[in-house]
Amino acid sequence: MEIYLDIVYLLNAYIGMLCILSLAIIQNQSIPTKRLFRLSMSFGLVVACLYLPYAYLFFFLWIIWHSWLVDQKHWFKMIIFFLFLYYTYTTSFFLLGQEVMFRGPILIVGTSFSWLYVLLLGTMVILLYMMMLFGLRKEVLKSGLYYQVIVVAKRQTMTLRGFLDTGNEATYNGLPVLFTSSLAIQNECSIEVARVMGNVFYKAMLVDIYWNGEWKKAYLAKAEDMILKDADILLNLGLF
Repeated sequence: MEIYLDIVYLLNAYIGMLCILSLAIIQNQSIPTKRLFRLSMSFGLVVACLYLPYAYLFFFLWIIWHSWLVDQKHWFKMIIFFLFLYYTYTTSFFLLGQEVMFRGPILIVGTSFSWLYVLLLGTMVILLYMMMLFGLRKEVLKSGLYYQVIVVAKRQTMTLRGFLDTGNEATYNGLPVLFTSSLAIQNECSIEVARVMGNVFYKAMLVDIYWNGEWKKAYLAKAEDMILKDADILLNLGLF
């Protein structure tokens, strides 16, 4: 099959860029544009090994090097992630036609096939994968914000599932304010909280909460207008 080496180089550099971006998404990291460009171009250089006996060696050495740069502590896991992303993305291109094939680890496109068609359609498929990665990262980050806490109110001890809302910094009398929509609250005081729609008053009570290895004082407010999914109480950033 006749190929254009420059097209193969650009295609692999482009796929490399998508893999690097996806890995940054998984790691919740930002990557400067210039660095992304340099890494993508260096990844494309594995095309220069296309006709060498040990093409796989250069390919894997680059991945090991990049994985070490991304996360030195979990570099082996980064290698697995990168390989999974690379072969997922390249397979998307590979399935588009007979003139798309692998030579070793490198994706190549024949001259008789529309490389623009490959680029556009393959990118659409890959963007869907990346949207799934964004959703997965969001769920993973969200799952890390759930905590089991112990709340003591009026001599009643409750083990509850709390969700840490990083935007909840409400305080009353210098103490953090927690919110619940389902638990019964004895109306000890009325707390004014600033919300988007304006200031809102909630009935609240003073409680003790066991958090992060120590007992702390806080106010627990009844907020029937809040929807707490998979949680009993909304925790406060001030607990830290």
